[in-house]
This record gives sequence, C-alpha cells and structure tokens, in this order.
Amino acid sequence: MTTHLPSGDLGADFDTASFQVVPTSLTYVYSLQGRDAGGESNHPVRQSMALSVIVPQAQKFDKSVSTNTSDVTGQGVAFDYHSRISLEMVRTRYFIGPSWGIAFADRFAVGASLFLVYGQSAARGGFNVDAVYPDAAGNAVHDFALVESRAAMTDLGAALVAGVQWRPVHRLRLGLTVRPPGVWFYRAVTGNSMEASAVGQERAFSDTEPAGSPWGLGMATPFSLTLGIAFAEPGRFAVAVDGDWAAPHKDSKAGIRRGHCFNGRVGTEIYLSERWLLSFGAYTDLSADPTPEDLAETRMHFFGATAAVTVMTPYAVTGSEKTDRITFSNTFGLKYAYGYGEVGGFEYTPLADEPLKFHSKAASSHEISAIVGASVLF
Repeated sequence: MTTHLPSGDLGADFDTASFQVVPTSLTYVYSLQGRDAGGESNHPVRQSMALSVIVPQAQKFDKSVSTNTSDVTGQGVAFDYHSRISLEMVRTRYFIGPSWGIAFADRFAVGASLFLVYGQSAARGGFNVDAVYPDAAGNAVHDFALVESRAAMTDLGAALVAGVQWRPVHRLRLGLTVRPPGVWFYRAVTGNSMEASAVGQERAFSDTEPAGSPWGLGMATPFSLTLGIAFAEPGRFAVAVDGDWAAPHKDSKAGIRRGHCFNGRVGTEIYLSERWLLSFGAYTDLSADPTPEDLAETRMHFFGATAAVTVMTPYAVTGSEKTDRITFSNTFGLKYAYGYGEVGGFEYTPLADEPLKFHSKAASSHEISAIVGASVLF
C-alpha cells in the first residue's frame, strides 16, 4: 500500500465557544440641586457629580487542539504524527473615577471625567509534536519539538474625558467627546519562552523581565474623539448617530503598532408606552492593528447589532409632598456581532531549514451577548 502525503496535507484550526459574564459599568449620579416632589429640577443651571466603575474590555480565550494520524508509506516506513497546540489569553481593563457636568437651561452642557485605569493582560502558548517519518533515503526519522511561551503585563495609568452637548433646536442635539492621550505611570512586563528539538539537538531558553523600575511615564491610549447627533420626540422616539476617530498609536516596548481608526454607530429608541421602551442599534468595531506576524496576534473587524427592551417602574410615597419620586429602570437585550480578519498561525515542516514558520491566516467570529442593565433615578 502506498500513501501519499503532500505538503500541507495535515493541519488544525482553532474553534472555540465560551460563556462569559462581564459587568460593563456601575455609575452613581448625584444632582447638586434639589428636586421638586415630581422628581424634576427647575434650576436654570444644573450641576451633577458621578462616580463610575467601567469595564470597557474583558476578554478571555482558552483553547487547545490535538492532531493524531498514522499510516505506512510506500517504503514500508511507519508514519506517525502527534501534535498539540494550546493558547490562553486574558485581557481586562478597569476605569474608576469621578465625573462632573453642568447644564445651562437644557440648551448647552459640558462635562469631564478623570479615571484611574488598571489593566492586566496575560498570554500563554504551547506547541509540541512527536513524529516518525521517512527521510529522502527511506529511513525512519524520529522528531520531537517543543515550544512554550508566557507573557504578562500589568499597568496603572490615568485618562481624561471631556465633552460638550448643544441643543440648537428643541428636538435636535449635537455632541462632541474628546479624549486626550491616556498615560501610564506603572508598567510591569514579565515573560519567558523555551524551544527544544530532538532532531538538531537544539535547546533555547529566554526569560524576560522589566528593565529597571516599572515606574515611568508613557502613552497608553492615543488621542480620540467622538461626534454625534440625536433627534428625539420626547415620550415617543429618539434616533442617534455617532462616529469616532482614533489617532495612530505606536509603542515598541508594548508591541503596539496601530494606525488611524474610524468607527460608527446608529441607534433608535421607541416608546411603546410610558413604562415600556424598545431599542435597536447597529455598530462597527474595525481594527487598526497591523497584519499578524506572531502566534495569537489578531486583526479582526466586527459588525454588530443590538435589540433591547426597557421597563421603567416609578414609586412614590402616597400623601407625601416632601418625598421624591423614585424610578427603577431595567433593560434586557441581546447583541450579535460578526467578525472577520486574520490571526497569527504557524506551519511546521520537520525537514525544512526553518521547521517552524509563523504566518497569518483568515479567521471569522460570531459573538452573542446578553445585555442586562439597571438604574435608579431619584
């Protein structure tokens, strides 16, 4: 029996599905002016303070793939191939800080937020292969290779956000949000990697630690801005469109090489009744990352849509003119996003001068998320 094994015949693709619970934000808003019994403020100039905890990024990927095959070649040499590749990545970022805003007669408003930013990312990857195959002379060759790597980064920084909103006519609002470059003042990077091969008797090990003190100062996020427009018919419907732009961001120490990035969103809110609201939206999340050059690097573009329903329940103490009305608002929805792009992969050729070669590979993604939100207005 003769078995033909053309180059590139054996491969494996990553395919993963996961369930994640991600708290996105928690905000407390306090009005610096009093309110009447109906819960409204009649002051021409109104100020508010807020304290927020926001989680804009919480990603986790954990997957392993094994490949096993065996056969007999035309030279009578057994062909056995066993390999396993594993990837684990975690990225989390928290924004914590106060906000202040002031509105003038509901026509013009300005606000600003100052956040302490905490970020943590970690990645671990491994590849091992054990193979028996014939060489050019038909003799059996036993090959073993191992590649392991680990990297982690923890950083602390600060970010400033400022915005203005203007209502030129009764139902139309225009808004602009500006985000100056965010900075980091603490960044600790650790990592190590190991490569071993039984064929060439090669051994290699490297260990990476932060050079000098992790305390310093650098740019964590680039300058960006968002421009939006909204049209609302109070108590009936609202439509909003906004777009944002982010400047290029390059940091050789952190391996960041991003170019200009543009994204947009559109949403509508429909009042079914005084208590029930129906919302729909669509958005883009295009990546500014370069083409992947290493394992697990990604460049994915996402297009998504959302649908949600909001229930508002007001409460008030009967017969009391001094007690403000309290309104509980609960939102339930679904979000779907389709992504396409490239991820970093590799090709293993045992007899080549360079057995392990990294290259990018086309990838797609489907994401479904549940949306649960709650607020208390008083």
